[in-house]
Order: sequence, then structure tokens, then C-alpha cells
Amino acid sequence: MPPALPSLPTEQLIRLVRNSVKLEVLKNNVGYLRIDRIIGKETAAKLGLPPWDNIWNKVTHASLLFFDLRYSTAGELSGVPFIIS
Repeated sequence: MPPALPSLPTEQLIRLVRNSVKLEVLKNNVGYLRIDRIIGKETAAKLGLPPWDNIWNKVTHASLLFFDLRYSTAGELSGVPFIIS
């Protein structure tokens, strides 16, 4: 069982979020967003959301978005509504 994210030091949380999310803008302004670990509200609040804001700012201008959760093996349940929205 992986450790609870909020108990990790902030530097490790930031590194984990950066390594858990892959973002590319492909040809024809197609966005590809791969999330390997779902980050919950508690973790996002601890980080102050800068990593998510950076991701969404890049993706919002895409004409089409592929959302890839095939490799998502862990995460926090409180992050699911955020992703679905």
C-alpha cells in the first residue's frame, strides 16, 4: 500500500504530481493528457494547485482532448469528481 499523499513532504508531493501527469499537444491542436495517479482535494489543497493550473491552462485551448487513465494504478478517491468535471 503506497503512503498517504498528504503525509509526504511538499517537495515529494510536487515531484509525484509532475511524474504522474503527462501532457502533450499533438498535431491539429489535439491534447493528450495521461494521469497515472489521481490527486485528491487534500493533496491539491496542500500544494495550492499550481501543478493543476499549469496543466489545465495548456489543455483548455485544445480542440480535442484524449484523456488516458489506462496507467492509473493509484490515487485518492476525492480526486475523481475533479477529473470527471
